[in-house]
Amino acid sequence: MAKVSTSGMRVALAGFAALMFVVLITATAPAFAETATGRITGVLKDPSGAVMPGGRIEVKSAESGDLRSATTDQQGRYLFDLVPVGRYEISASSAGFMTSLRREIVVSARARDYCQF
Repeated sequence: MAKVSTSGMRVALAGFAALMFVVLITATAPAFAETATGRITGVLKDPSGAVMPGGRIEVKSAESGDLRSATTDQQGRYLFDLVPVGRYEISASSAGFMTSLRREIVVSARARDYCQF
C-alpha cells in the first residue's frame, strides 16, 4: 500500500478549500446582484384611455442623476429592468401631448414598481 505524506495531504486540502471558496463566491454573486435592483413598468395612455405606442419614457435617479430611456411598445407598455434601489423621477412624452412627470417613485429590492401615465 502506498504511503501519502501529511504535507501533500495538507496541500491538497488547502487547494480544495480554495477551489470551493471560489465556486461559492461565483455561485452566490448573481443572487447578491439581484437583491439590489427592482423593476419599473407601466403603460402610457392618452386622456381618453387609449394606449400610446412609441412614447418616450425617461427614468432619472434622484440620488445619482443617472438617466435611462425607453420607447413604449405597440400596447403602450414600457419596462426598466435591473433598476438600482432608490428614488426616481419618471417622465412620459409623446408627440402632440404634454410631458407628464411622476416624482418620488421608490424602487425596492426585487420589487416591480408600476407607474401608469
